Amino acid sequence: MRIEGSLIHDPRSYYAWIVDKGCFHHENALPSLFCSEEKPFNPLAIREEWHKALHSVGPNAFFRLYVHIPFCESKCAYCMFPTDILRSQGAAAKAEEYLEYLASCFRFFSPVTRGAVFSAINIGGGTPSLLSARQLGRLASSLRKAFSVWNNCRFSVEMNPKDVTTEKVTILKSLGCNRVSLGIQSLNAKVLASVNRGHQTQEISERALETLKKAGIEHINCDLLLGLTEDTGETLIESVDAALSRLQPSSVMIYYVERLQHLDYSMRIPEPEWYRHRQALEKAFVRHLSHKKHHGYDITHDANGYEFVKTTQTRRRTGGNDRLAVELMELGLGKNARSTIGGVLEYRTLNTPAVFDKNERSIMGKRISPHERLARQIIGCLSSLERIPWRMMLETQGIDLLDYFKESIDRLTREGGRITVDGDDIRFLATKPTERMTDFLYFLDYGRYGALRNFRRRSPGRGSG
Repeated sequence: MRIEGSLIHDPRSYYAWIVDKGCFHHENALPSLFCSEEKPFNPLAIREEWHKALHSVGPNAFFRLYVHIPFCESKCAYCMFPTDILRSQGAAAKAEEYLEYLASCFRFFSPVTRGAVFSAINIGGGTPSLLSARQLGRLASSLRKAFSVWNNCRFSVEMNPKDVTTEKVTILKSLGCNRVSLGIQSLNAKVLASVNRGHQTQEISERALETLKKAGIEHINCDLLLGLTEDTGETLIESVDAALSRLQPSSVMIYYVERLQHLDYSMRIPEPEWYRHRQALEKAFVRHLSHKKHHGYDITHDANGYEFVKTTQTRRRTGGNDRLAVELMELGLGKNARSTIGGVLEYRTLNTPAVFDKNERSIMGKRISPHERLARQIIGCLSSLERIPWRMMLETQGIDLLDYFKESIDRLTREGGRITVDGDDIRFLATKPTERMTDFLYFLDYGRYGALRNFRRRSPGRGSG
């Protein structure tokens, strides 16, 4: 990847050049600028980190619990996540072994988190619904026994529509599950077949919704994807309308498909054509949404995609705004699960040995500087908002952004009035997230050019061509 030498002296132009070349899409790019080096940890060291953090936790802490089930029946073509394909032969034994590993994790971390009350639980994957009803019950029961949760905690489980049965749902509901997210992705048979989901039909999805509603699950979400290569504007709109009008879940999330250079699926189309395809799909989709309410749903949009929520649906509060929470405490358990300790340490579990070993260095983690932590919070705001609530951050975190970033704010104000300070907010005048993210490059510290070079080295598009 050759680069004009002059670009490196202007971070905004350099960033725009990187995005234009398709190394990273804008909403995924900026966090990579702050990546520090990872180092290995063992569970014993991680537990000690939790012990220290929970002794000094502040009033704005936000606790989440995530359990990862890595198994899938087959690999979807667009999927970016590592998965273990669970073949029929030996599947039960493999699942049992993994559940025993998780139970050991629960017992190991449970004592140190006694002071934490989790406001959100998510069992994700992979495909958690591949587990039998008995296995799901065992998992949810041991989870609830090991950790303290709010009385109105949001307890969510991801399910494949074809795996939904009355027995499974009844057991999950009896153990506190109040939200199920169905990975539908599309309701078009040709599109589904193109991404290795030919087993799924609209009738299967309709039966899954009916079963969940009869069981009394409070919130049912359906996931769809925007950007599948076989989709057209017409088939995408048909899928969305069918999900809203026929399935009628509590909410529908439409996520952007990202082009990942290591996936054969996304490489079927050259990079410029791929993004043009996704932009054309979105343009047709947005034209179809001629007003803010659609089939009785309210619509919101951010860097991840579009969310439709029933107008009558009360959003379940989960104990705080994790976008602004400086002390986000997320305990992730299981293979490939990610965790965050108060914005100070992030880590992920790489491998899960057959038997839990507290001394096994199976975890990779990195410490986060105060500047990086603050920058990530601002990135989170700018991905969906045109403003940074500086006064709220001052009151909740004691950080005055107007003083902390004075030089950057002055420069952006001078350069064509890119931002303004309006009452309690720093407002970015750019309306597109891409442009707001680009302006944010001026908030990097004095090492920003080194960070940009580092970003270039990390990019999947690096090379000499």
